[in-house]
Amino acid sequence: MDPSLNRKINQVFLKISRQIYESDMRNDDTRSWWPIRPPLLDQPLVPFLFSELIRLFKKAEVENISSKELASLFSREIIEDLQFLWPSLGWKPSNIAFEDKLFLISKLIELSETSIARENFVSVFQKLANEIKESSNEKPKNVLRVGTRLYFEYLKPLYGRLNEDWEKSLLEATRLVLTKQNEVTDPGPWGDASKEKAIRKLVRNSDFRREKEKDLEQILQGVPEVPGIAEGVVGENIIVGFTIESVPENVDAFITDIDAFKNLDKKKELEEKGVVVVIKTRNGSHQLKTGDKIWVDGTSGIVFKMEK
Repeated sequence: MDPSLNRKINQVFLKISRQIYESDMRNDDTRSWWPIRPPLLDQPLVPFLFSELIRLFKKAEVENISSKELASLFSREIIEDLQFLWPSLGWKPSNIAFEDKLFLISKLIELSETSIARENFVSVFQKLANEIKESSNEKPKNVLRVGTRLYFEYLKPLYGRLNEDWEKSLLEATRLVLTKQNEVTDPGPWGDASKEKAIRKLVRNSDFRREKEKDLEQILQGVPEVPGIAEGVVGENIIVGFTIESVPENVDAFITDIDAFKNLDKKKELEEKGVVVVIKTRNGSHQLKTGDKIWVDGTSGIVFKMEK
């Protein structure tokens, strides 16, 4: 994978995980303006919604619709609201292929970089709360129907541009959500989980790239410090050492023998750049050699060997 894309994906997953924790997980998903816990809508909806986005974006490519035109069909806030759905995709296996997930997040990142911000934006769950309050119909089926429609309204301009049947897809999505509403795995309140532990869990559920690890050989275990995925070559874009002494350009991961940060500003800098950090591997600097091609999982703290 392109290292710069990996860093951007790291940035997205860490950002949305922090925002989810700050806005709802910390409050046990019980905010007064939410008619239901978000996973009860997100989980059954996301596989179909994401599959439709993938299909529509691929059709747009075939029809040579430019990224600039596609970006005009969304706002930056809409794309961010869609990105918030990634953790829900990780609670249960889906039929979406790895390459399609990679295509989708790459496209969403590309569009977010060129789309225009919208003033007075209202997220799906805020709209959902308002509609349910106005209708006074808090029955679960009604809440799920309204929530599904609100998410699909984000996609309506794209369906129109591609001459696709939006109402047909909405009906299918609603049917799936209502059919699967009793199959949801609700992650539940976080209880006594620390903020960092909760955020790592959200990143882990979001990060589909970890699917690749089942085919790799684990060679080192450390402590996860900055979550994300990096792959590359020791001595080139991956730095292995006793601790972190400096931050050169174009580095994708640090692996250290002991604790890495005396200065928290340095950690924040690496997080903002999407650089992965695994610490306390004890003998990583001896075990890993210059030229080794490796995969670094900053969410689990595991380092894997890759084929040269």
